[in-house]
Amino acid sequence: MMSNTSFQKKTLYASIITLIVGVILLTYPFFIAFAYEDYIYIDWFNDYNLGDLSSQGNWTSANWQVQDEKKWEGSKGIYCPNTATCTANKTGNLSTTGKYVIMVYITSAGNPKQGIQLEFKIGTTKKLEFRIEEVSGEMRVYGNTPSLAQIGTWTNFDSWQPVEVEWEDGSPDRWHYRWENEAWTDWYSGTITWSYFNRVDVNGSKVGNPNNGFVYVDTIDKEVQYICQLGTCDYCETYNTCVEAGCQWYYSEQAYLLFGRGGYCVEPQPPSEEDCGAFYKCQFCSEELCGIGELEGFCEWVDKGAGYGCYMVEPTIPPEQVVWEVPELEDCSELSGVEKWLCEIKNFVAGIFMPSQEKINVLWDTLGNFQQKFPFNYIMAIDRFFKDVSESLEEEKSIPIKIFGAEQNVDFSFWEKTGKVGGVVESIGSAIKDFTSIVLIIGFFTWLLMVIRRFWS
Repeated sequence: MMSNTSFQKKTLYASIITLIVGVILLTYPFFIAFAYEDYIYIDWFNDYNLGDLSSQGNWTSANWQVQDEKKWEGSKGIYCPNTATCTANKTGNLSTTGKYVIMVYITSAGNPKQGIQLEFKIGTTKKLEFRIEEVSGEMRVYGNTPSLAQIGTWTNFDSWQPVEVEWEDGSPDRWHYRWENEAWTDWYSGTITWSYFNRVDVNGSKVGNPNNGFVYVDTIDKEVQYICQLGTCDYCETYNTCVEAGCQWYYSEQAYLLFGRGGYCVEPQPPSEEDCGAFYKCQFCSEELCGIGELEGFCEWVDKGAGYGCYMVEPTIPPEQVVWEVPELEDCSELSGVEKWLCEIKNFVAGIFMPSQEKINVLWDTLGNFQQKFPFNYIMAIDRFFKDVSESLEEEKSIPIKIFGAEQNVDFSFWEKTGKVGGVVESIGSAIKDFTSIVLIIGFFTWLLMVIRRFWS
């Protein structure tokens, strides 16, 4: 008699799969900890306390200060005082291929001017460097080519400018630089190689002269985050975001033909009587002209958060008035015999599920609100509507019907009758719901067992 080894094989397969799954679960945190990313760290400084940067956000720093006067975005950035040399470093993700973008603001005041230095490291070992410093009255930009050499000049002061460094793992490893939104340098490669970067040091000027200007830093990311605000108004894409930022929306038919929109955002300019007009041109009106004469009702002089200015009056569009009536039941008066009986039975069944005209109107008004405001604000409105319908049915508890000319009330109060089920007092409605849930759960597990059995057979 031959032994059947099918069961033993299935048991062996199950054990192997269980072992593999167990190993994956045990080592998963290890793989997560050493996963490679396309950036080292991101920091916008907005959640920090004013004052010393050190020990905030995992930064190890000397002299960098968190401030809220100059920032590229949000509420805060950091700066290096002109009386000190500043150092800061932060360790983050392991990155073999990635990008590092930092927004820099260098003041025109000071002699020499304050500069900045970025050092890309494996642990404490420096591999790549980017540096801006003043030499002979000129702000020079240095980078690895692979040796450290001048690769350009810095020309924009008193404005936020991006510095971008990108690196790629390959044969050979290569990197390049970009600053002030100019063109990227050529790709460099050579004696510098890395397995990954996991740390970037951000240092202020090495000169340390008390007459230096200031350097500010904000928004470290892996891509340039363009912000709609004064100074960068051209990044505002809509009329509302443009005027809310204190910028000016320039309306023109040419812009519509070129960009598919009726204008574009520009830095604010003194209003001109020549440009002043209704709608989008309200913003070109002075206080004396805003909302006067033919512009009354079209323009208004208000403060929308960026100081007083002339704004287009936002029209109030009333919701469409539509009457949504409850459909009438079929008229059974002209029928006779079985046909009349079936007609009245059908009307009875339809009447059970037909809300009143009042509830239909509430539903219509609720759905109309979705067209006016953000829909999530009306989830509770929908919930209240169905709750009202449910409560109205409970209050009725009986539905009047008429069959063959005889009127009677069908009472549904039995739904709330209670009894003991397994020693627990429950209403008939709750018992039916529980029973239905159990049937669904049993059905699910039956299906699941069939799938498992089919998999191992």
